[in-house]
Amino acid sequence: MTIFLEKYALPLLAGLTGALILAILVPTNLTWPQKIVCIVILGTFAVAIALEITRRNKKRALSSETTVKDSRIFVSLKPSELMDFYNSHTNIQADKLAAPYTDKWMNVSGKVRNITPSSEKEVLVALREDSFGPNETRALLLYFSRNPWVQHLEILSVGYHITANGQIGSIDNHGLILRNCELLETARK
Repeated sequence: MTIFLEKYALPLLAGLTGALILAILVPTNLTWPQKIVCIVILGTFAVAIALEITRRNKKRALSSETTVKDSRIFVSLKPSELMDFYNSHTNIQADKLAAPYTDKWMNVSGKVRNITPSSEKEVLVALREDSFGPNETRALLLYFSRNPWVQHLEILSVGYHITANGQIGSIDNHGLILRNCELLETARK
């Protein structure tokens, strides 16, 4: 549909606009040089409108591509809140409470505990999340694909503060696993 509009409809519209301008301007008392200037100005305006419509169509096509990528659903709970399901419920009850959050996305921030290769394709980051208490032993495990993240992760030391997002894999009272993680920010603290 866009190709039809850009190739046929918009030029036809511009041509009809020019013909309409000529029809309107011919019976006036303008001299021919004045008529030609008016035609050029109004024709330029018609072409500008056609270009703007084309630009908006391209922008709309690009935004629909990013919508697919950005169709992630982010949860607003902290990792500790998800893990707390298992402190106040039986595992079978907590599994049912946690199920709607699995495969959703969340942002996390915390200090690096360790970074280790998990497989040929992944790097594992153990994180002490900011919302954890001082004596917290629960783990927040982030799995990053090696490409492109290993170059960013291998230069971080224990204690670096990072912010990342990831897809919730599994949850229990001992920890939370995020997969497909993306590093958003690093800072030395």
